[in-house]
Amino acid sequence: MISTIDESWKPLFFNMDKDFFREIDAMNETRYYPKKQNIFRVFETPLQDIKVVILGQDPYIHPDEAVGLAFAVCSKKSKPPSLQNIEKEIGHEIDRTLIPWMEQGVFLLNTALTVRKGASGTHTELWRTFTGKVINHISKNNPCIWMLWGKHANGFLKDIDNYVFEYPMEDELDKNVVLIAAHPAAESYRDDAGFYGCNHFNKANKALEIQGKVIINW
Repeated sequence: MISTIDESWKPLFFNMDKDFFREIDAMNETRYYPKKQNIFRVFETPLQDIKVVILGQDPYIHPDEAVGLAFAVCSKKSKPPSLQNIEKEIGHEIDRTLIPWMEQGVFLLNTALTVRKGASGTHTELWRTFTGKVINHISKNNPCIWMLWGKHANGFLKDIDNYVFEYPMEDELDKNVVLIAAHPAAESYRDDAGFYGCNHFNKANKALEIQGKVIINW
């Protein structure tokens, strides 16, 4: 199940509780999303290649949608509301699989890598410790840009080491940069929720430019 992860992640995985991975491996695949082979798909991206982390909540709960990347959906499915709202904020159509983002170093991490079919948030606590360790590991070993959307994602701010908000100064180029906004889904339920107009995609590219890195083609 974790055989497809990049070599750069293996020291972190090997130091984690083996019973946790046994518990995940023993779960009944007919009862959760995504498919077992996609649970750790996000870790196919090498640690050193990450430029931006987008923190989602948990996988989509409907059949054939979840693909192991936060907010991404199978190419044959229509775009869910969260992805539609992300697209509106960017201002142009995007590939629903988000693979082009992944290939540029955007790490699409859900805070829970699995979910019970039809029931959002059901595996949140199961993954909390694991996700916190992953976030802390990235922040210490490869400082990058972090997009935290919504109250749930903001709860992981404490796991990010050595960070600044919005943009780094000249003496802060080795720090993590944190961007905070409402969750994209909130825009489907109320006006002025706080995601539209956050300008995170432009802000992330500006921060990357300040750090002397290649920007993301959103």
